[in-house]
Amino acid sequence: MAAGGAALIGAVLSGRAAAIDPQPGTGIPAATVAFNTDDAAAAEEGWKTYTNTRYGVSVHYPAALFAMGEAPPGNAGRGFEAKDRARFSVYSSANALDQDTSALLAETLEEVSPDDLRDKTVAAAGFTVIFRRDGEVVQRHLSTSEQGTMLHWLEIGYPQSLETKYAPVAARMIASFSVASDADAPAPGQVATGPSNSGNAVALPVTRWVFNAPSKDYADLPALIAETDYTPENKIGQLTFVCQQADPSPAYFVLLVAHALPASKMRDVGLAISGAGSEGTLRLAMRDLYATQGGERPDINWDAAIVFAPVESEDLGLFIQAKALVVTATGRDWRLAGGDSLKRAGQEFVAACERSGATR
Repeated sequence: MAAGGAALIGAVLSGRAAAIDPQPGTGIPAATVAFNTDDAAAAEEGWKTYTNTRYGVSVHYPAALFAMGEAPPGNAGRGFEAKDRARFSVYSSANALDQDTSALLAETLEEVSPDDLRDKTVAAAGFTVIFRRDGEVVQRHLSTSEQGTMLHWLEIGYPQSLETKYAPVAARMIASFSVASDADAPAPGQVATGPSNSGNAVALPVTRWVFNAPSKDYADLPALIAETDYTPENKIGQLTFVCQQADPSPAYFVLLVAHALPASKMRDVGLAISGAGSEGTLRLAMRDLYATQGGERPDINWDAAIVFAPVESEDLGLFIQAKALVVTATGRDWRLAGGDSLKRAGQEFVAACERSGATR
C-alpha cells in the first residue's frame, strides 16, 4: 500500500491518475461505499463504517454479520442482511410533507400496538422507537438535517429469539449513526458566498478544466483536472476526478492532494456543489487514502497529504454541471469556478470512462 500510495501521489501531482483500490479484498465496489478503518479496536471486531456519499450519512456495523445489498436508484440508501434473518437499512429522503419530529413519531407509532411498543426516545432532531412486529424486534431511528427538510432513517430488525445477540449490536449502531454537518451549507441552487466555518473563502482562479486522457506509456486512468493556481500560500492542493474500470460500470473518485493538510485534519475535508440546479447542497465527506486497518499511516517520504471520496455516477453528473466546487478543510473554504469549462471537460471525461477499454 505504501509503495502504491507514493506512486499515486506522484501521478496526481504530475497531472496523471493511477489506479487505486481503497478497499482491497472486500469484494465491494469502491464507488458504492466508503469505509472508515481508523478505529483499530472496531476493525479487530469486524466492524466497519458504511457511508452514503450523497447524503453524508454514516453508521458503524458488524461486517462479519451483515452482507450489503444492491444500491437502489438514486443512491438513497442501502439494505443489509444477515444469514440468521437479522437485517438493517439506511436511507434518506426529503421531508416532502414538511412534518416535524412529533408528527413523524406519531406516524411511526400508528404502526405499533401499545402492547408491542418496547421503548421510545425523543430528541430535538429525531427519535428512536423499539417495537415488536411479526416475531421480530424492530429498532427504528430518525435523524433530521437541513432544518428538518431532510430525513435520515436507520432501521434494524432481528428475530425476537436473537434479542440477546442483536440488542447490544443495534444500540451501538444507533449510537454511531451520524449525518454530516450542514449548518452553513448553501441553499439549493445558490452559490456559496463564504466559508462553512470561519474566515473568508479563498477563490482559486481556474484557467480551465481539462480532461486528461490515459497515456499508453503510463498506467494512467482518465482524469478531470482543474488548471489553477495551486501554491503553498493557498494551503490547499490539487483537486482531481478519476475513474477506473469496475464491474458493471466505471468507479469514480475525487482526489485532493494537499500541501499543508495535517493528518489530524484529514477527517474534516469535504467537497460541495455550489449552484447546480436543485442539488446545490450535495456534499462528499473525504477520507485519508492511506488509512490502514490498524489505524496507522504508512511511512511515505512525501510532503503531501491525499484524501479521496467515491462518487456515484448520478452525483458525478451533478458535480460537472456545478457553477463552482467548494473544498472545505482546516476550517476554511476554497472555491473553484465550474461552469461551461467544467461541463465540457466533464462530459468528455465521463464519455472516456464509459468507453470499453478506457481503463486498464
